[in-house]
Amino acid sequence: MAAPSEAAALLKTFLERSWGSSLKAWITAFDVENVQRIHKIEFIEIMRKSGYIGNIQQIFNELFDDSGEISMSKIDPEQADLWTRFREWCLGTFRSVDELLTRLGKSNEERFKNRQTIKARLAKNPQTIKARLAALNEAQFKKRVQELGWEHGQEALLFSALDTEGSGVLRREHFRWLEAEYRRIKRKIEAKSQAIHSLKKQQANDARLVTLGVFKQALIKKHGNLVRGFRMGLANDQLILPKTQFLKACAVMGFSHEARDLYKMLDKEQCGFASLEELDPPTAEQLAKFKKFLESNFGGACRNAFNLEGDRKMAFPQFESEVKQWGYHGNIKKIFQYLDRDGRKTLEDSDLRFLDKWTPSPYFLVEANHVAKEEVKELLNQKYNGHFMKAWRHLLDKDGSNRVTWSEFQSACHKLRYTGDVAGAWRAFDADLSGYLTLNEVDTEASDTLCEYKGWAWEEFGTVRAAFGVFDHDNSNSLSFEEFRSNCRIYGYEGNAKKLFDALDINGEKTLSMSEIAFLDDWDMGQSQGRSKDDKRKSHIRQMNESLKRQQQISHSAGRPTRGPMDLAQLKSISTIKENVVSENETDRSQKVTRVKQGLQLRADLPLIPFYRWPMRRIPGPGEEEDPHRPYHCEQRKGRERKHWVQEAAQDFLPKKSPWLKPLED
Repeated sequence: MAAPSEAAALLKTFLERSWGSSLKAWITAFDVENVQRIHKIEFIEIMRKSGYIGNIQQIFNELFDDSGEISMSKIDPEQADLWTRFREWCLGTFRSVDELLTRLGKSNEERFKNRQTIKARLAKNPQTIKARLAALNEAQFKKRVQELGWEHGQEALLFSALDTEGSGVLRREHFRWLEAEYRRIKRKIEAKSQAIHSLKKQQANDARLVTLGVFKQALIKKHGNLVRGFRMGLANDQLILPKTQFLKACAVMGFSHEARDLYKMLDKEQCGFASLEELDPPTAEQLAKFKKFLESNFGGACRNAFNLEGDRKMAFPQFESEVKQWGYHGNIKKIFQYLDRDGRKTLEDSDLRFLDKWTPSPYFLVEANHVAKEEVKELLNQKYNGHFMKAWRHLLDKDGSNRVTWSEFQSACHKLRYTGDVAGAWRAFDADLSGYLTLNEVDTEASDTLCEYKGWAWEEFGTVRAAFGVFDHDNSNSLSFEEFRSNCRIYGYEGNAKKLFDALDINGEKTLSMSEIAFLDDWDMGQSQGRSKDDKRKSHIRQMNESLKRQQQISHSAGRPTRGPMDLAQLKSISTIKENVVSENETDRSQKVTRVKQGLQLRADLPLIPFYRWPMRRIPGPGEEEDPHRPYHCEQRKGRERKHWVQEAAQDFLPKKSPWLKPLED
């Protein structure tokens, strides 16, 4: 079998002999609809019609990528790069095909001289003017593209490739690919405009994640560690934390407005109670293993290990010495700090009673059992014929949140009739001790495919739902594989459309509906799917707003821009040529917001002064000199409530000349 480079050279030679260049063959025959890819069946059919007598299927098999399609870059990388640059340049220089034909046809001086004539003829017969402007010869094309800023050369090759009929002139029909690009841009703008209103849920989730981190830091700062913070600051040394008690504790800490969102984040099982395990799983695991160690050595009660009856107390040196003698190899200092409820560096009998009363979840007491994990995956494979995504949607993650709790996992194992080490299997799946499972921990390949598509859809259309709406041209709420793959190619999705479709089509119906794909919008991808902490803190709605502001330069009439040419930075976020979105630098904006917040905080920290007693400088009348030492006072008006104002706010609020200001008595 020939190497891929040899197959590409063989195909390139045939295309140059048949069409004159690889680029012309691509534009004329292979990519008429400007989707930048060609499928196997289309490729074989075109090659046969062109008279190729070799092994077409072998050439395709050596050139196609993971998606089962061929792009121009596989055939001729140099001309593919030239074509991409030219399309970018056209989108960044011209606002419409009419403008392209006009500006390439005549210079600015020529257009200015004939402006009045063109306006008069356009009023009489618009089609005549369009026909007159819609013809470019090769000399005009070469000269004008250079004058307008084209810097990559190969003008003759570009003209020849665009002149598909070989007529020697370029007309409007030769730039249908550019019209298609503007139509796609228009659809994207409309989709983003509608999707921006449905992203508040994701924005709120990102804000909750940040607030939860701040809340935990506040507990650590006040109490030293999260266990002590849970026992003293939240639960009052109880094992579970009811919602009402949590809300009151948050109000005392200054988190009254965020309390409900925080509780929603902590109550992962949605049972109405939060626990230490949900607040800090790694710490809970350390305590659980220490509890198991004591119970296995001292008859099932932690209090039996230490003689702390009555008012007796134990300092850390004694605790460390005794625990080491028993053979414990964990972090003894951390364990002591977790058990020391009051932070007095001593342990009391009540601290051990708390440990005795606490019953940790089973998976905290066992080690990760990878054999049990594979047994569970094998049962899922057998029940759902190797379709892990189907098992995930139908059995594990029924609510489509991309989060499976411990109780949901237990229920799934029960339905699978698995009687092995359920806790060990969970511990093997939940390697990061997050307290829940994601698809990434069950089927990494499917998770990466879906998260890649979700990220692309959010950048291009705002939401996955909006992307489906753009793909579904006939509003049938159904997309076949051919429709789905075609739209993915058209709008620039570079992933494997076949794998993506198979992952989403869990019922094997060979079609996708909105309900089968919309769950991705509600997914919390988390750090396991590649999102950093800084990325989580960015508001997706703000990014959408900034993107829409850039895209509003394109009008809604025929996809035509409104004013002024657009540069490459503006087009990269809305064109299907490049998938990298160029966002505005938010550093200056963030700094300004920070300064404003600091200023408001400084104002809020100033002492409050009664409004009716605030002294004001005297305003001199006509012919009088100002006396800075003679103050005025503000007399309360009848029926007006007394209000307290911050000092600076009072100075800004009070008018300099008020009918109810009078000088104080000497």
